[in-house]
Amino acid sequence: MPTLRPGTWVLLCLAITLGLLLPAIGGEASRGASASRVERARLGHTTAGVGPLAGKWDSGIAIQNLYPAPQSIAVEFYDDAGMRLDAATVSLPLPAYGSETIWLPSVANLPDGNYAAVIDAEQPVAYVNLVVNQENHMGDAFTNSSPAYRLELPLVYRWGGTDNAWYTKLTIHNAGTSATRPLVRFYGPASDAALLTYLSPDTIPPSATRTFDLTAAEFAALGDAFTGGTSINADQPLIALAAHCRDDAFKMLAFGTGTDATSAAMTLLAPLVYKNASDGQGTWRSTLQVKNSSSFTARVRIAYRPAGKAANDSARPWQAVGDGTSGPLEYSIPANAVLSIDPQSALQVVAPSGEVVDLPDGFQGSAVVESLNGAAITGIVSAASYDGGLAGAYNMFGAGQASSRLALPLLYNNFDNGSGRWASTLQVQNTSTTQEAKVVVTYRASTASAAGGGPWRAIDDTGPNSGEVAIPPAGTVTFRLAKSGVIDPSGAVGNIPEGFLGSATLESTNGVKIVGAAVTTNYDAGIGVMYNGFSY
Repeated sequence: MPTLRPGTWVLLCLAITLGLLLPAIGGEASRGASASRVERARLGHTTAGVGPLAGKWDSGIAIQNLYPAPQSIAVEFYDDAGMRLDAATVSLPLPAYGSETIWLPSVANLPDGNYAAVIDAEQPVAYVNLVVNQENHMGDAFTNSSPAYRLELPLVYRWGGTDNAWYTKLTIHNAGTSATRPLVRFYGPASDAALLTYLSPDTIPPSATRTFDLTAAEFAALGDAFTGGTSINADQPLIALAAHCRDDAFKMLAFGTGTDATSAAMTLLAPLVYKNASDGQGTWRSTLQVKNSSSFTARVRIAYRPAGKAANDSARPWQAVGDGTSGPLEYSIPANAVLSIDPQSALQVVAPSGEVVDLPDGFQGSAVVESLNGAAITGIVSAASYDGGLAGAYNMFGAGQASSRLALPLLYNNFDNGSGRWASTLQVQNTSTTQEAKVVVTYRASTASAAGGGPWRAIDDTGPNSGEVAIPPAGTVTFRLAKSGVIDPSGAVGNIPEGFLGSATLESTNGVKIVGAAVTTNYDAGIGVMYNGFSY
């Protein structure tokens, strides 16, 4: 995922609807005028109500400094007409590699409403937006790719069927300098022809945003059980956010963000996949949705690997196979169409033992989706704990997005903000099939944290307490902040303190590339959060 670097523009959809919610998730930021910067990032917004439910939707922006020295940043806010609210500009310092969270209900001179925002920084930063609705126990977090003239969204719903009543609100932000009318094409699983081609009925001014509710009458041609994907085109660069809602008995929210079609890849990496995996409070299941971005049929294979540090956990992939055979299973995806893969189904794989078995219940690990014939693909992983009423999603990584360094701007260890306790897990995938990755994981608390500032360094509990964790070739390792052993600033071995709110940086000391995703749960509030780590 991109970070902000001098001289570049990076856009991120941002949901900002202010009002009563929780005590501040992050510390209240200092406020002041924005100075002239070399580097800026534009953030879009969603609609006032992500779903039709009553209640307030609120945002917190976690911003992490990726520079080895302190820097100051400013965050500016823009209304729907693209006008900047100068009096609401927030300025705050970021320590070296540290993070802070701006909780928008605490921002002075910013009335309730929806806004776009610009992060103004001197040096590279990473960021993530948390969106919550406490009254209806819904929330998720998201990051985004760079703006593009063509965006791919691998997953959208229109009610999703009577037994799976998900629907999508699609937000499009104009990142260009002129007004534009986006063209949105909707595709299903079986055909390369668009099921619906939709032209925005009005233009979107520069820096402005429009939201389209897929349950509205103008999308009726999709039917009442549509699950598919979209391609969005315009003559100006855009960003897009899909808010996936379920507000029946299961009140859930998950976000998907648009991917630049030119960055579609032939290998996709999914570092966090579940099949009926329990975290002690709920049981999680995942769905993988893959969209073909090419003009010809894609042939793909999918391999799964369980999480674990032992080499034999990942010595061979759990390759999806045909019924009762050991031959690799190939999926065909027509041009522009989508493929949905539910590990809950009776999916057969070749296990590490060589047996052909169903992917076992309790599976938590990673997946690699490989295009066999040169077709470019994009993908998303969505996950839900229906017994806990939690959901989240993250975009799959293209292989080219992997790096030897990874940043996670928003992590918790039993942080209590009045709505319950927030607890985070991150899962890291080694992209090399031949080399072990030696990874240093460093946690730093923000100023709002009840814990000390740190830093704390994760230790490898299968070997010496070197502060370096080994991830086997093609393997994944899970870091649960509440359970991971760490070395504290004094050199003592222990755990991250309760009440931690902050960030993490990961570095592969031998240069092997990694990717990762974070998941945060608050079972008291009924909110689950997932987002991509930032490669930098």
